[in-house]
Amino acid sequence: MAAPFIAQSAAPPPPPMVHGNKAHQMDEDGGHHIIPIQVEENSCGPACVRQVIKLVSNEDHGEDFIRALVEQAEEGGAYGGSLGGGGVVSGSGNHNWGAGGGGTWLVPAALTAAKIENSTNTNPSTLLQSSKKRPAIGVVRWTNGGLHYVVVAGRSRKGNLIVLDPYYGVQHVPVSGANPGPYNPTDKAGRVQVNGVWYPWVCLTK
Repeated sequence: MAAPFIAQSAAPPPPPMVHGNKAHQMDEDGGHHIIPIQVEENSCGPACVRQVIKLVSNEDHGEDFIRALVEQAEEGGAYGGSLGGGGVVSGSGNHNWGAGGGGTWLVPAALTAAKIENSTNTNPSTLLQSSKKRPAIGVVRWTNGGLHYVVVAGRSRKGNLIVLDPYYGVQHVPVSGANPGPYNPTDKAGRVQVNGVWYPWVCLTK
């Protein structure tokens, strides 16, 4: 079981896409992906859960549905904190979903509530076990501060990890031996937007 942590609200630079839209993009194998862009600056967690549900169950739900899953899990006694450790809760007892929140989400519990089996660990190399039908959710630590959730959907024919980023769209990460390389998302012109490394928290679907 991965150790609990609270994600930070610090956001990377402005995204190339509009919050709440869907990005239609291709990976380097020519595979087509529809990526729901996170609705808020700090809602990468719900956006990733939404992406995983689409990949595994072929069902598309809005972030409101994901929020309901989180709150239902908490009311049912399954609450262990967002990503395993204390979520951001407002005075009303509901999560603070706005930009002023801490960006923490109950990722494993939301997937379980959506009937998607999953497990967590602290080894980023397990991201290499993912596939399009059994994606993983990983966490990136930006070198300029903050944490960010992304979906990893297996490897391309070139051996790179295919990352479905709710902020930057389709990205590719080189693999060195049994470990994913640094995460440095780029724009369409190939310019690096921000630099990051993999945080020791992974949620694998089964």
